[in-house]
Amino acid sequence: MPGQHDVRGTWVTLCDLDPRGNCVGGTGQSQQITRQDGSSAGFTFEDAPQSPRGVVAWKDVNGNGKLDRGDLCGASPVDGLTPAKVRAPYQGAVVGNREGFVRKLSPGGKVLWTTAISTLERDNIFGMTADAAGNIFIAGATGGELQSGAPARGQDAFVAKLTPGGKVAWTRQFGSSADDLARGVALGPDGSLYVVGETGGTLPGGQDTFVARLSGGGELLWMHQLGNEFDDVAGGVDVDGTGHVYAAGSVGTNDLADYDGFLAQFDAAGRPLWAKTYATGGQSYVTGLAVRGDMAVLVGNTDTVLPGQKSAGPGQYGVNNDAFVICVDPKGGTRRIRQFGGKGTAGASGVTITGNGDVLVTGEADGGLFDQKGQGEYDVFVSRYTAGGERLWTRLFGTAQSDYGSQVLPTRDALFVAGTSFSPMGGKPAVKDVDAFVARLPLVNGGR
Repeated sequence: MPGQHDVRGTWVTLCDLDPRGNCVGGTGQSQQITRQDGSSAGFTFEDAPQSPRGVVAWKDVNGNGKLDRGDLCGASPVDGLTPAKVRAPYQGAVVGNREGFVRKLSPGGKVLWTTAISTLERDNIFGMTADAAGNIFIAGATGGELQSGAPARGQDAFVAKLTPGGKVAWTRQFGSSADDLARGVALGPDGSLYVVGETGGTLPGGQDTFVARLSGGGELLWMHQLGNEFDDVAGGVDVDGTGHVYAAGSVGTNDLADYDGFLAQFDAAGRPLWAKTYATGGQSYVTGLAVRGDMAVLVGNTDTVLPGQKSAGPGQYGVNNDAFVICVDPKGGTRRIRQFGGKGTAGASGVTITGNGDVLVTGEADGGLFDQKGQGEYDVFVSRYTAGGERLWTRLFGTAQSDYGSQVLPTRDALFVAGTSFSPMGGKPAVKDVDAFVARLPLVNGGR
């Protein structure tokens, strides 16, 4: 039976962020955040100007040196990957060698429930979204049969619906004779689900990207495959208010593992409208997508210099030196590009467009970023831009090890950032022990 041990972390108040991202109020003291079991979460904030209010972290409680990953949707639910039997208020048996899980947190950081997605094989969750009623939709990959738990003939993509209380309402598993995975899921205005992922089957060539539409009940309505003779990687999916579907990712350009970013638009019936490439030349990856109104925003990383920009990194071929933000109009035309990085390498992974059109970006940077000093090897960054491309502020935080931001979510009075951390465990640096985290950065006057 699943255990009932609560692994929530401690929520610490340090400071708030004013409209320009500066820290106001709070203690400004050096504080180390610890878990409920007394172990270190690895997050220490030493000076007020760079201090988020607090961090909630959870660890691989078996201490077996494996991987956790964090993501966000809605106001507080979190999804991740764990190869261990994470003992929390679990719903669903944990039986395989890697299980996906969905965890819901309260605004104060309390773990409300955790639900396992588990077969006898490896199960991963890569994307999630939520509707207004609190239902949660997840997308990922499984090596087993989700209904029976038995091994499958390969890796399949899957989509599942969870109720607001964390119960699995339905699962939809699909794929080819090759390995397949679903990397992202978005909710359409009519309740349909749109999924983007990768498949090694059907079309000639290497791995291709696919985009699919499912009904709100999980029925597969249509699927389109995009690609060429080289490998392609899915980066994100989103839907605008008119029902147009946007699928983003990276398309291979040669046998040297070079990639260009791409964005494709479909109508609700699945008819392709246009597809264009961005961040061309060298190795450029689109890893995040957000759509709102008449604007689509792509984020990722590149080892080349984008139009009108300059590289902030050492510029070595094959090293993803800089992060980028690309704003695109409804016809795919490029409106604005922002390329940035630190003394080392940087990459952007998550993006959200706020109600007033501001763009929030998270990722990681090595060697500091803008006016922010780095804490460790890689640090999590959060940046806010206006729709016109002006950077309002950037905040950097992390441990003495490497930390990566995967998604950022705004609420009325705070930003939530999810990601992974190679934080110290038991006083020793983690080795292949990667923990998921969620950080809450309070905002003053909307944080703008």
